[in-house]
Amino acid sequence: MNYEDLVPISREEYSSRFRKGAAEEAGEALLRLAFHDPDPAWAERECFVALRDPRVQVRLAAATGLGHIARRQRRLSPRTIARLSALKADPELRGRVEDAFDDLALFGGADNRGEKS
Repeated sequence: MNYEDLVPISREEYSSRFRKGAAEEAGEALLRLAFHDPDPAWAERECFVALRDPRVQVRLAAATGLGHIARRQRRLSPRTIARLSALKADPELRGRVEDAFDDLALFGGADNRGEKS
């Protein structure tokens, strides 16, 4: 996926593109949602679910989207942090997961890093 400006997306358009679109289109829709939806908690839940999507491009977008959400709301839910922590060993997602945790460390608090004390 190439970088381009992520314009806002309605939930209806997101839902349609996510369900009916090719993997790249679904991933872009997820990123647009994560970056712009007025309810970051709802967008976080959508990304959380997408972390288990069978399409690798969607899972990558979900991890990146969670980084966007971490910057917006300065935190992620403990459940999302646990899921991301479990994905640190996944060779396909590791880099994006680490980026999401970097966003949490930079914009959130130390308790959001997903590290065990």
